[in-house]
Amino acid sequence: MMSMIVLVKDGQMDKLTISLKEAEKTPVDGLFRRLSTGPDGLSGEEAARRLQVYGPNKMSPLLKSLLNFGRLEDFAIMALLFINVIVKYAQEKKASDACDVLKLLIYGILEREKVELM
Repeated sequence: MMSMIVLVKDGQMDKLTISLKEAEKTPVDGLFRRLSTGPDGLSGEEAARRLQVYGPNKMSPLLKSLLNFGRLEDFAIMALLFINVIVKYAQEKKASDACDVLKLLIYGILEREKVELM
């Protein structure tokens, strides 16, 4: 999926739309001209015009939730940590079960030897 700076009006993309890949290759002053802005951001008049033309920024509820949680990288790290906890628990459980079996074997052998010695 290509990331883009997109302005949409009535479901149609505006001439100000530019891919981030293209934006990386464009000189800063060229981007300012293309996006009708400047180093200090939009003027109050341009911001009001764009609000009138494009309306307010809208975001899907899912994206809002992810952004409230933090960056996507934070979410990925938390998911990996959760998976790590589950795997570690499973490994510890297997090791504990193996220790219990070994104890039973050792005690069984000792009991058998005591019986044979008597």
